[in-house]
Amino acid sequence: MEFSWQSMKKLLNIRSDILLTFMHRTCWRTFCTNEVTGNGHKALTNFFGNESWKNATNEENLIEIYKMNILKERNDAVILSTQIKSSSNFSYTLIFITHKTEGDNPWMKSIREVKEEIEKHSDLAVKMSLDIIKNRQATLDF
Repeated sequence: MEFSWQSMKKLLNIRSDILLTFMHRTCWRTFCTNEVTGNGHKALTNFFGNESWKNATNEENLIEIYKMNILKERNDAVILSTQIKSSSNFSYTLIFITHKTEGDNPWMKSIREVKEEIEKHSDLAVKMSLDIIKNRQATLDF
């Protein structure tokens, strides 16, 4: 939550793809407890850019509210969020942001398919992805 909405606005105004790690559990815990660390609710307002986070009723709402704030800033955005969960109850959301193309982003089909596999096999998918990056595995086959 140290990443400010002002920084996000700068990124959103660059014509590029963005991959954001959204720590929804941290946001929700801060929402529920007004944690002193990071100035609690002030930190949420700084992160979301406004007090829209106050409308959340659960962690998933926080993700949707953040995505709505993105769309207010970049109305042509295509947003795909992927839940990453571990067997140790650790989780976060990857938010992929890109621009809508004239052909309606046909290449996103592949990303949506990977999203489904990652959400089904989060721990395994992340390990396999890291293995590929480090040349320990050649493909993303499950």
